[in-house]
Order: sequence, then structure tokens, then C-alpha cells
Amino acid sequence: IPVVGRIAAGTPILALENIEDFLGMDKDFFGKTDTFAVQVKGDSMVDAHIQDKDYVVIKIQDQAQNGDIVAALIDDEVTLKYFYRKENQLRLEPANPKYPPLVFEKEDPRSFRILGVMAGLVRKGHKA
Repeated sequence: IPVVGRIAAGTPILALENIEDFLGMDKDFFGKTDTFAVQVKGDSMVDAHIQDKDYVVIKIQDQAQNGDIVAALIDDEVTLKYFYRKENQLRLEPANPKYPPLVFEKEDPRSFRILGVMAGLVRKGHKA
């Protein structure tokens, strides 16, 4: 599974689309769909048990269901959050109360695109 940079779990950071590394696991471990991995930077998803320096595996797709954890591209930056759609509004919700949700109204000037839905998590090399 290719690792393509870092993803913010906090405020969004610049998206890096270069393959930096590979996770040493079968590419079909998370299903027979195209996936990529990103390393988490930040703590906005800690209540979902996603920690700084974890790797999240993202199933590439452009749609999500309410409550999915998504990798979303906002302008030129990528972030990892819970996804919710309600009428003319999209909301990206962190899993840490110290961060506010990111809300997108219909006329929002920022570009928004779902890159994929989280399929799994790999934690390696953490010290207690």
C-alpha cells in the first residue's frame, strides 16, 4: 500500500501526492479496491482512536455516507474528519472537542472534494 504523504488531523496541511514509502502489507488486505495510505499529523481524531503518526488507509472514492471518516481535499489541503451531509451543508467533524467542525455551505468559495473513505489504521513504532 503506497504512503502518499501526511494528512492533517487538526488544521489542514498541504497535500503531498508523492509516494514516500510503502506499508509492508498486501494491497488487498483492506479489500479489492484502490487504496493509499497517509501518515496522520495532529490530534483532532484522537477520540476515534487515531493518533499522531498513525497510518490511515484510504479507499479511493468520491462519495461518503454520514458518519464515515474521510480524507477530504479543501482547496489545496487534505484533512481527515467525520463526514456529514445535511440539506445544503457539508460538515467535517473532528473527534476531539478542542477543534471546531469545518462547515461548507452551498455557496462556500472553498473547493471541496472527498478523496476517499478510511478503510483501516496501521499503528507502528509508537512508544507508550
